[in-house]
Amino acid sequence: MNRTNIADPLQIVRCTHAHAPQIAALLYRLYLELDEGDEQQAAVFLNEEMIRAILSEGKTVIVAAQDHDQVIGMITLTENSALYAGGSYGSIDELYIKPEYRCRNIGGRLVDEAKKIAGSKGWGRIVVHTPRDNDKWSRTIRFYERNGFDIIGNVLKFSM
Repeated sequence: MNRTNIADPLQIVRCTHAHAPQIAALLYRLYLELDEGDEQQAAVFLNEEMIRAILSEGKTVIVAAQDHDQVIGMITLTENSALYAGGSYGSIDELYIKPEYRCRNIGGRLVDEAKKIAGSKGWGRIVVHTPRDNDKWSRTIRFYERNGFDIIGNVLKFSM
């Protein structure tokens, strides 16, 4: 597989409204790649205004950018709370790296930033729901395991 050369240092930064067009494009690609029905239907509703509204509501979106703010990856993080979690916890809703940039620890760096945010907010855990077909998504599951998550049913959990 041909990989794009990353000449500039990678930056892991909080998403701004200026990133909205690139985030919408990445989410569109993610939803088509998931090929699980609901996500593909959601791709129809993606637009820059929706991304800006979600950012204004306080959703945390972290981007991996290079080469003058070209976004090559992103992760979204939502704060939740539940009694079983002992209060507040984080949920990774989306994580996507452009295919030509995968296998370069960009996803790991995004997850590390999510862990830092979780620590600063006092969350006891971060969860991510696994795709339904674990065989098809075994690389994704192994990625989360390598990053310290434990499989708990259809949810992977990282304990702080």
